[in-house]
Amino acid sequence: MFKQYLMLFLAMHFAGNFYYKAMAQEKHPILRPLFFYVCYCILFTIPFFSIYLAGCVMCLCLARACLLAFDVHKDPLTFSELRRRFLIWQGISIALILVLSFVLAAMNCPMNEISFTKLFFDTIGFNETTFGKWVLALLIIDRPANTLVQRLIHPYRPDPSERPYPRYELTAGETIGTVERLIMLVLISIGQVSTIAFVMTAKSIARYDKISKDQSFAEYYLLGTLLSTVTVLITATILVR
Repeated sequence: MFKQYLMLFLAMHFAGNFYYKAMAQEKHPILRPLFFYVCYCILFTIPFFSIYLAGCVMCLCLARACLLAFDVHKDPLTFSELRRRFLIWQGISIALILVLSFVLAAMNCPMNEISFTKLFFDTIGFNETTFGKWVLALLIIDRPANTLVQRLIHPYRPDPSERPYPRYELTAGETIGTVERLIMLVLISIGQVSTIAFVMTAKSIARYDKISKDQSFAEYYLLGTLLSTVTVLITATILVR
């Protein structure tokens, strides 16, 4: 049960943290992300509702509210401070998820499936655990992976004057990164790991001119590509393979 609860809580966490549209200069910066976080938690809880699960979800929502309150700041922060806060908050959240998953598993709390959930999986003929792994993997390789890579490589940007984060709209580069990781995830799942080289080559061809003329950009590009690849490899190894 530990793995099932862990996947469920992680899906709530990544969906609630990354899959909402933030608005620039919000009057109440806590309410909007907290509202979406609670909505995603309810959405993921309904198919497996139980009193114990609802209690743990309430703990996650309370922790999210506390972290959002601590994260509110009036003065603009440096990129290093933003990156440090991001890594610390994510670490705290995942640590709490591990604890809650362990507690539920240790108490031997069953993950109840409502009749509609059982009917859905019986109809499509898909194992719910496998389905959950793919949902979590797809959630991770999109916005969470983009955000993590963006935070880690930002100090190495060749042009610091370029648009900094946080950003409130999706860029073409982020979309390309998501599609690249999705293709890699599918190729790994079907055992075609060597084909990933063609994906990397196609991506490099599009930036060849700039890579060949600007060494700092080439290093920045390579670092981002390697980190993006590492995220999908770890995700595929843990969840898909």
